Amino acid sequence: MNRSNQIRSRIILWLALITPLGFLFKLYPGPGHLWFNNYGAGLLYELFWILVVAALLPRRAAIHSIPIWVLVITSALEVLQLWHPWLLEEIRAYFLGRTLIGTYFNWWDFPHYVVGCWLGWLLLKQIHRSMIINNTTLLLYNCYHFPLQHAGGRVANAHVDKLSPMVIPFGQNHQLIPIVPSLTVGGRFFGTLLFN
Repeated sequence: MNRSNQIRSRIILWLALITPLGFLFKLYPGPGHLWFNNYGAGLLYELFWILVVAALLPRRAAIHSIPIWVLVITSALEVLQLWHPWLLEEIRAYFLGRTLIGTYFNWWDFPHYVVGCWLGWLLLKQIHRSMIINNTTLLLYNCYHFPLQHAGGRVANAHVDKLSPMVIPFGQNHQLIPIVPSLTVGGRFFGTLLFN
């Protein structure tokens, strides 16, 4: 499975979690239901659209632009709620229409949209970041040595690890840092740390 498909599958898993949670927030009848039905659902609404667009464009370069465009478009939809032509009122007559384009304008939706887009940006960063760490960890099992060539012949007692199996736990999250490439000559180690 290539990297884009791996990212897309993780995004779809997050969508499978966020979508029913958004409907639960929208329909929640208990204490604090006004916040859950309106603002909490709006926060998840932003996350939903960020994940939908990210599933269509699973590139790392789009991490920053997707939340911005989702915020711009959903804010425009919020302003559109000030307008009540016949066609929009027909769409709003149904639950799904009310959920997607809303029914009334509220300034307090905007801060929740911003927070939802910020959370969506953090989530996309984490999804892509976890793919880097996972790919690094998987590559560590595909290691082999090849002899170092020098002036048409071999250098005695020397080899280069194409990908060293050695990893170092690093930082608070214990990220794995591979040592690549490592060069040993005469039993002495010379290496370079590559940080993700």
